[in-house]
Amino acid sequence: SVNITGPLRDSARLSVSAVVDAADLTLFAYNLENDGEIKLSFKDNEFHLDSVNFKGEATKLNLAGTINAGSRKADVKASGQANLAALQGFYPDLTASGDATLIATLTGSLDAPAADGQAAISGGRLRYAGLPHSFDNINGPIVMQKGRISVDQLTATMGEGPVRFGGDIVLEGYRPSEYNLT
Repeated sequence: SVNITGPLRDSARLSVSAVVDAADLTLFAYNLENDGEIKLSFKDNEFHLDSVNFKGEATKLNLAGTINAGSRKADVKASGQANLAALQGFYPDLTASGDATLIATLTGSLDAPAADGQAAISGGRLRYAGLPHSFDNINGPIVMQKGRISVDQLTATMGEGPVRFGGDIVLEGYRPSEYNLT
């Protein structure tokens, strides 16, 4: 349902509230659905994510925050648990599984938003199509901050040997552009 009050031509005086009972989303072949009513609003030239919760296979995410239409600035937070299989949508040559407990923020200008956050990986598995072996039993923190993904303290096994990661991955936008890993 949608409720609109105020003049449509004057967004500063416009007020909108919306409730979505059912939403089925597909993110690169990964299915999500709402977990409860989705409640959104717009008031004082600002979009509000009042109650936005999604669930999927081994996934439960909450989104909250605001996006100011006038200043074009965002302050959005995501938290919850995610299935690492969702990474396959962003990186088609990657096969992934395992769990991540995450907290992330998207802040700043909509023209150049800053994405920061961290994920605690548990029982992860990653296999890149170009490599003969996968990384199994991936555990530990991954931190994203200021265009970098830090993998210090992340551990895994490859074949039968232990692997301890260190260093970071530099991002250009949201794609890796430089690997400084040990």
